[in-house]
Amino acid sequence: MLLSNKILIMRHGHSRANEKGLILSHPDQGVLDDWGLSERGRGQVQKAAAGIDPGPGLMVFSSDFSRAVQTARIICQITGSRFFGTDTRLRERFFGELEGTCHSNYEKVWQGDVIDDANRAFGCESPIQVRDRVLSLVRDLESGYQQKEILLVSHGDTIQILETFFSGVRPGLHRSLPHMDTAQIRELQSP
Repeated sequence: MLLSNKILIMRHGHSRANEKGLILSHPDQGVLDDWGLSERGRGQVQKAAAGIDPGPGLMVFSSDFSRAVQTARIICQITGSRFFGTDTRLRERFFGELEGTCHSNYEKVWQGDVIDDANRAFGCESPIQVRDRVLSLVRDLESGYQQKEILLVSHGDTIQILETFFSGVRPGLHRSLPHMDTAQIRELQSP
């Protein structure tokens, strides 16, 4: 897929779930303000926003999870960009039975991802499912806009799994790509 728009991807700032070391992937919890950005995260996003050249009309979309929405709103406030709203296709990867457990449990899923792109261990969302849902948003944006600058605010696994498509890597190998830190921004590159 050759991109006609400049698409930037951003991981939300450090969140209260990050602070507590918890997996928080269920939408019922993710949308609650209780699980939004930490103070550290707000600072990270402000710093990241200062480095954005919004150009003429940066379009900002985010996951509906509070940590992503808060990140997007800070970016828009600082850059003067327009918040185009949330899209559920940018949500965190669902980690099933591991919801609310220690973040070290991510490794249990990631080990299975390397073996199987359709890994659904612990009732989690597979890398293929995540890739396909986020890719459908990118395709919609590509068919609806031309020559725009678009920022997608999402979550670590979601972003890295999307990047596998553009890097020519199997979705299950998403952890082989460069790690995406909180509040980090990268540009999606056409293959």
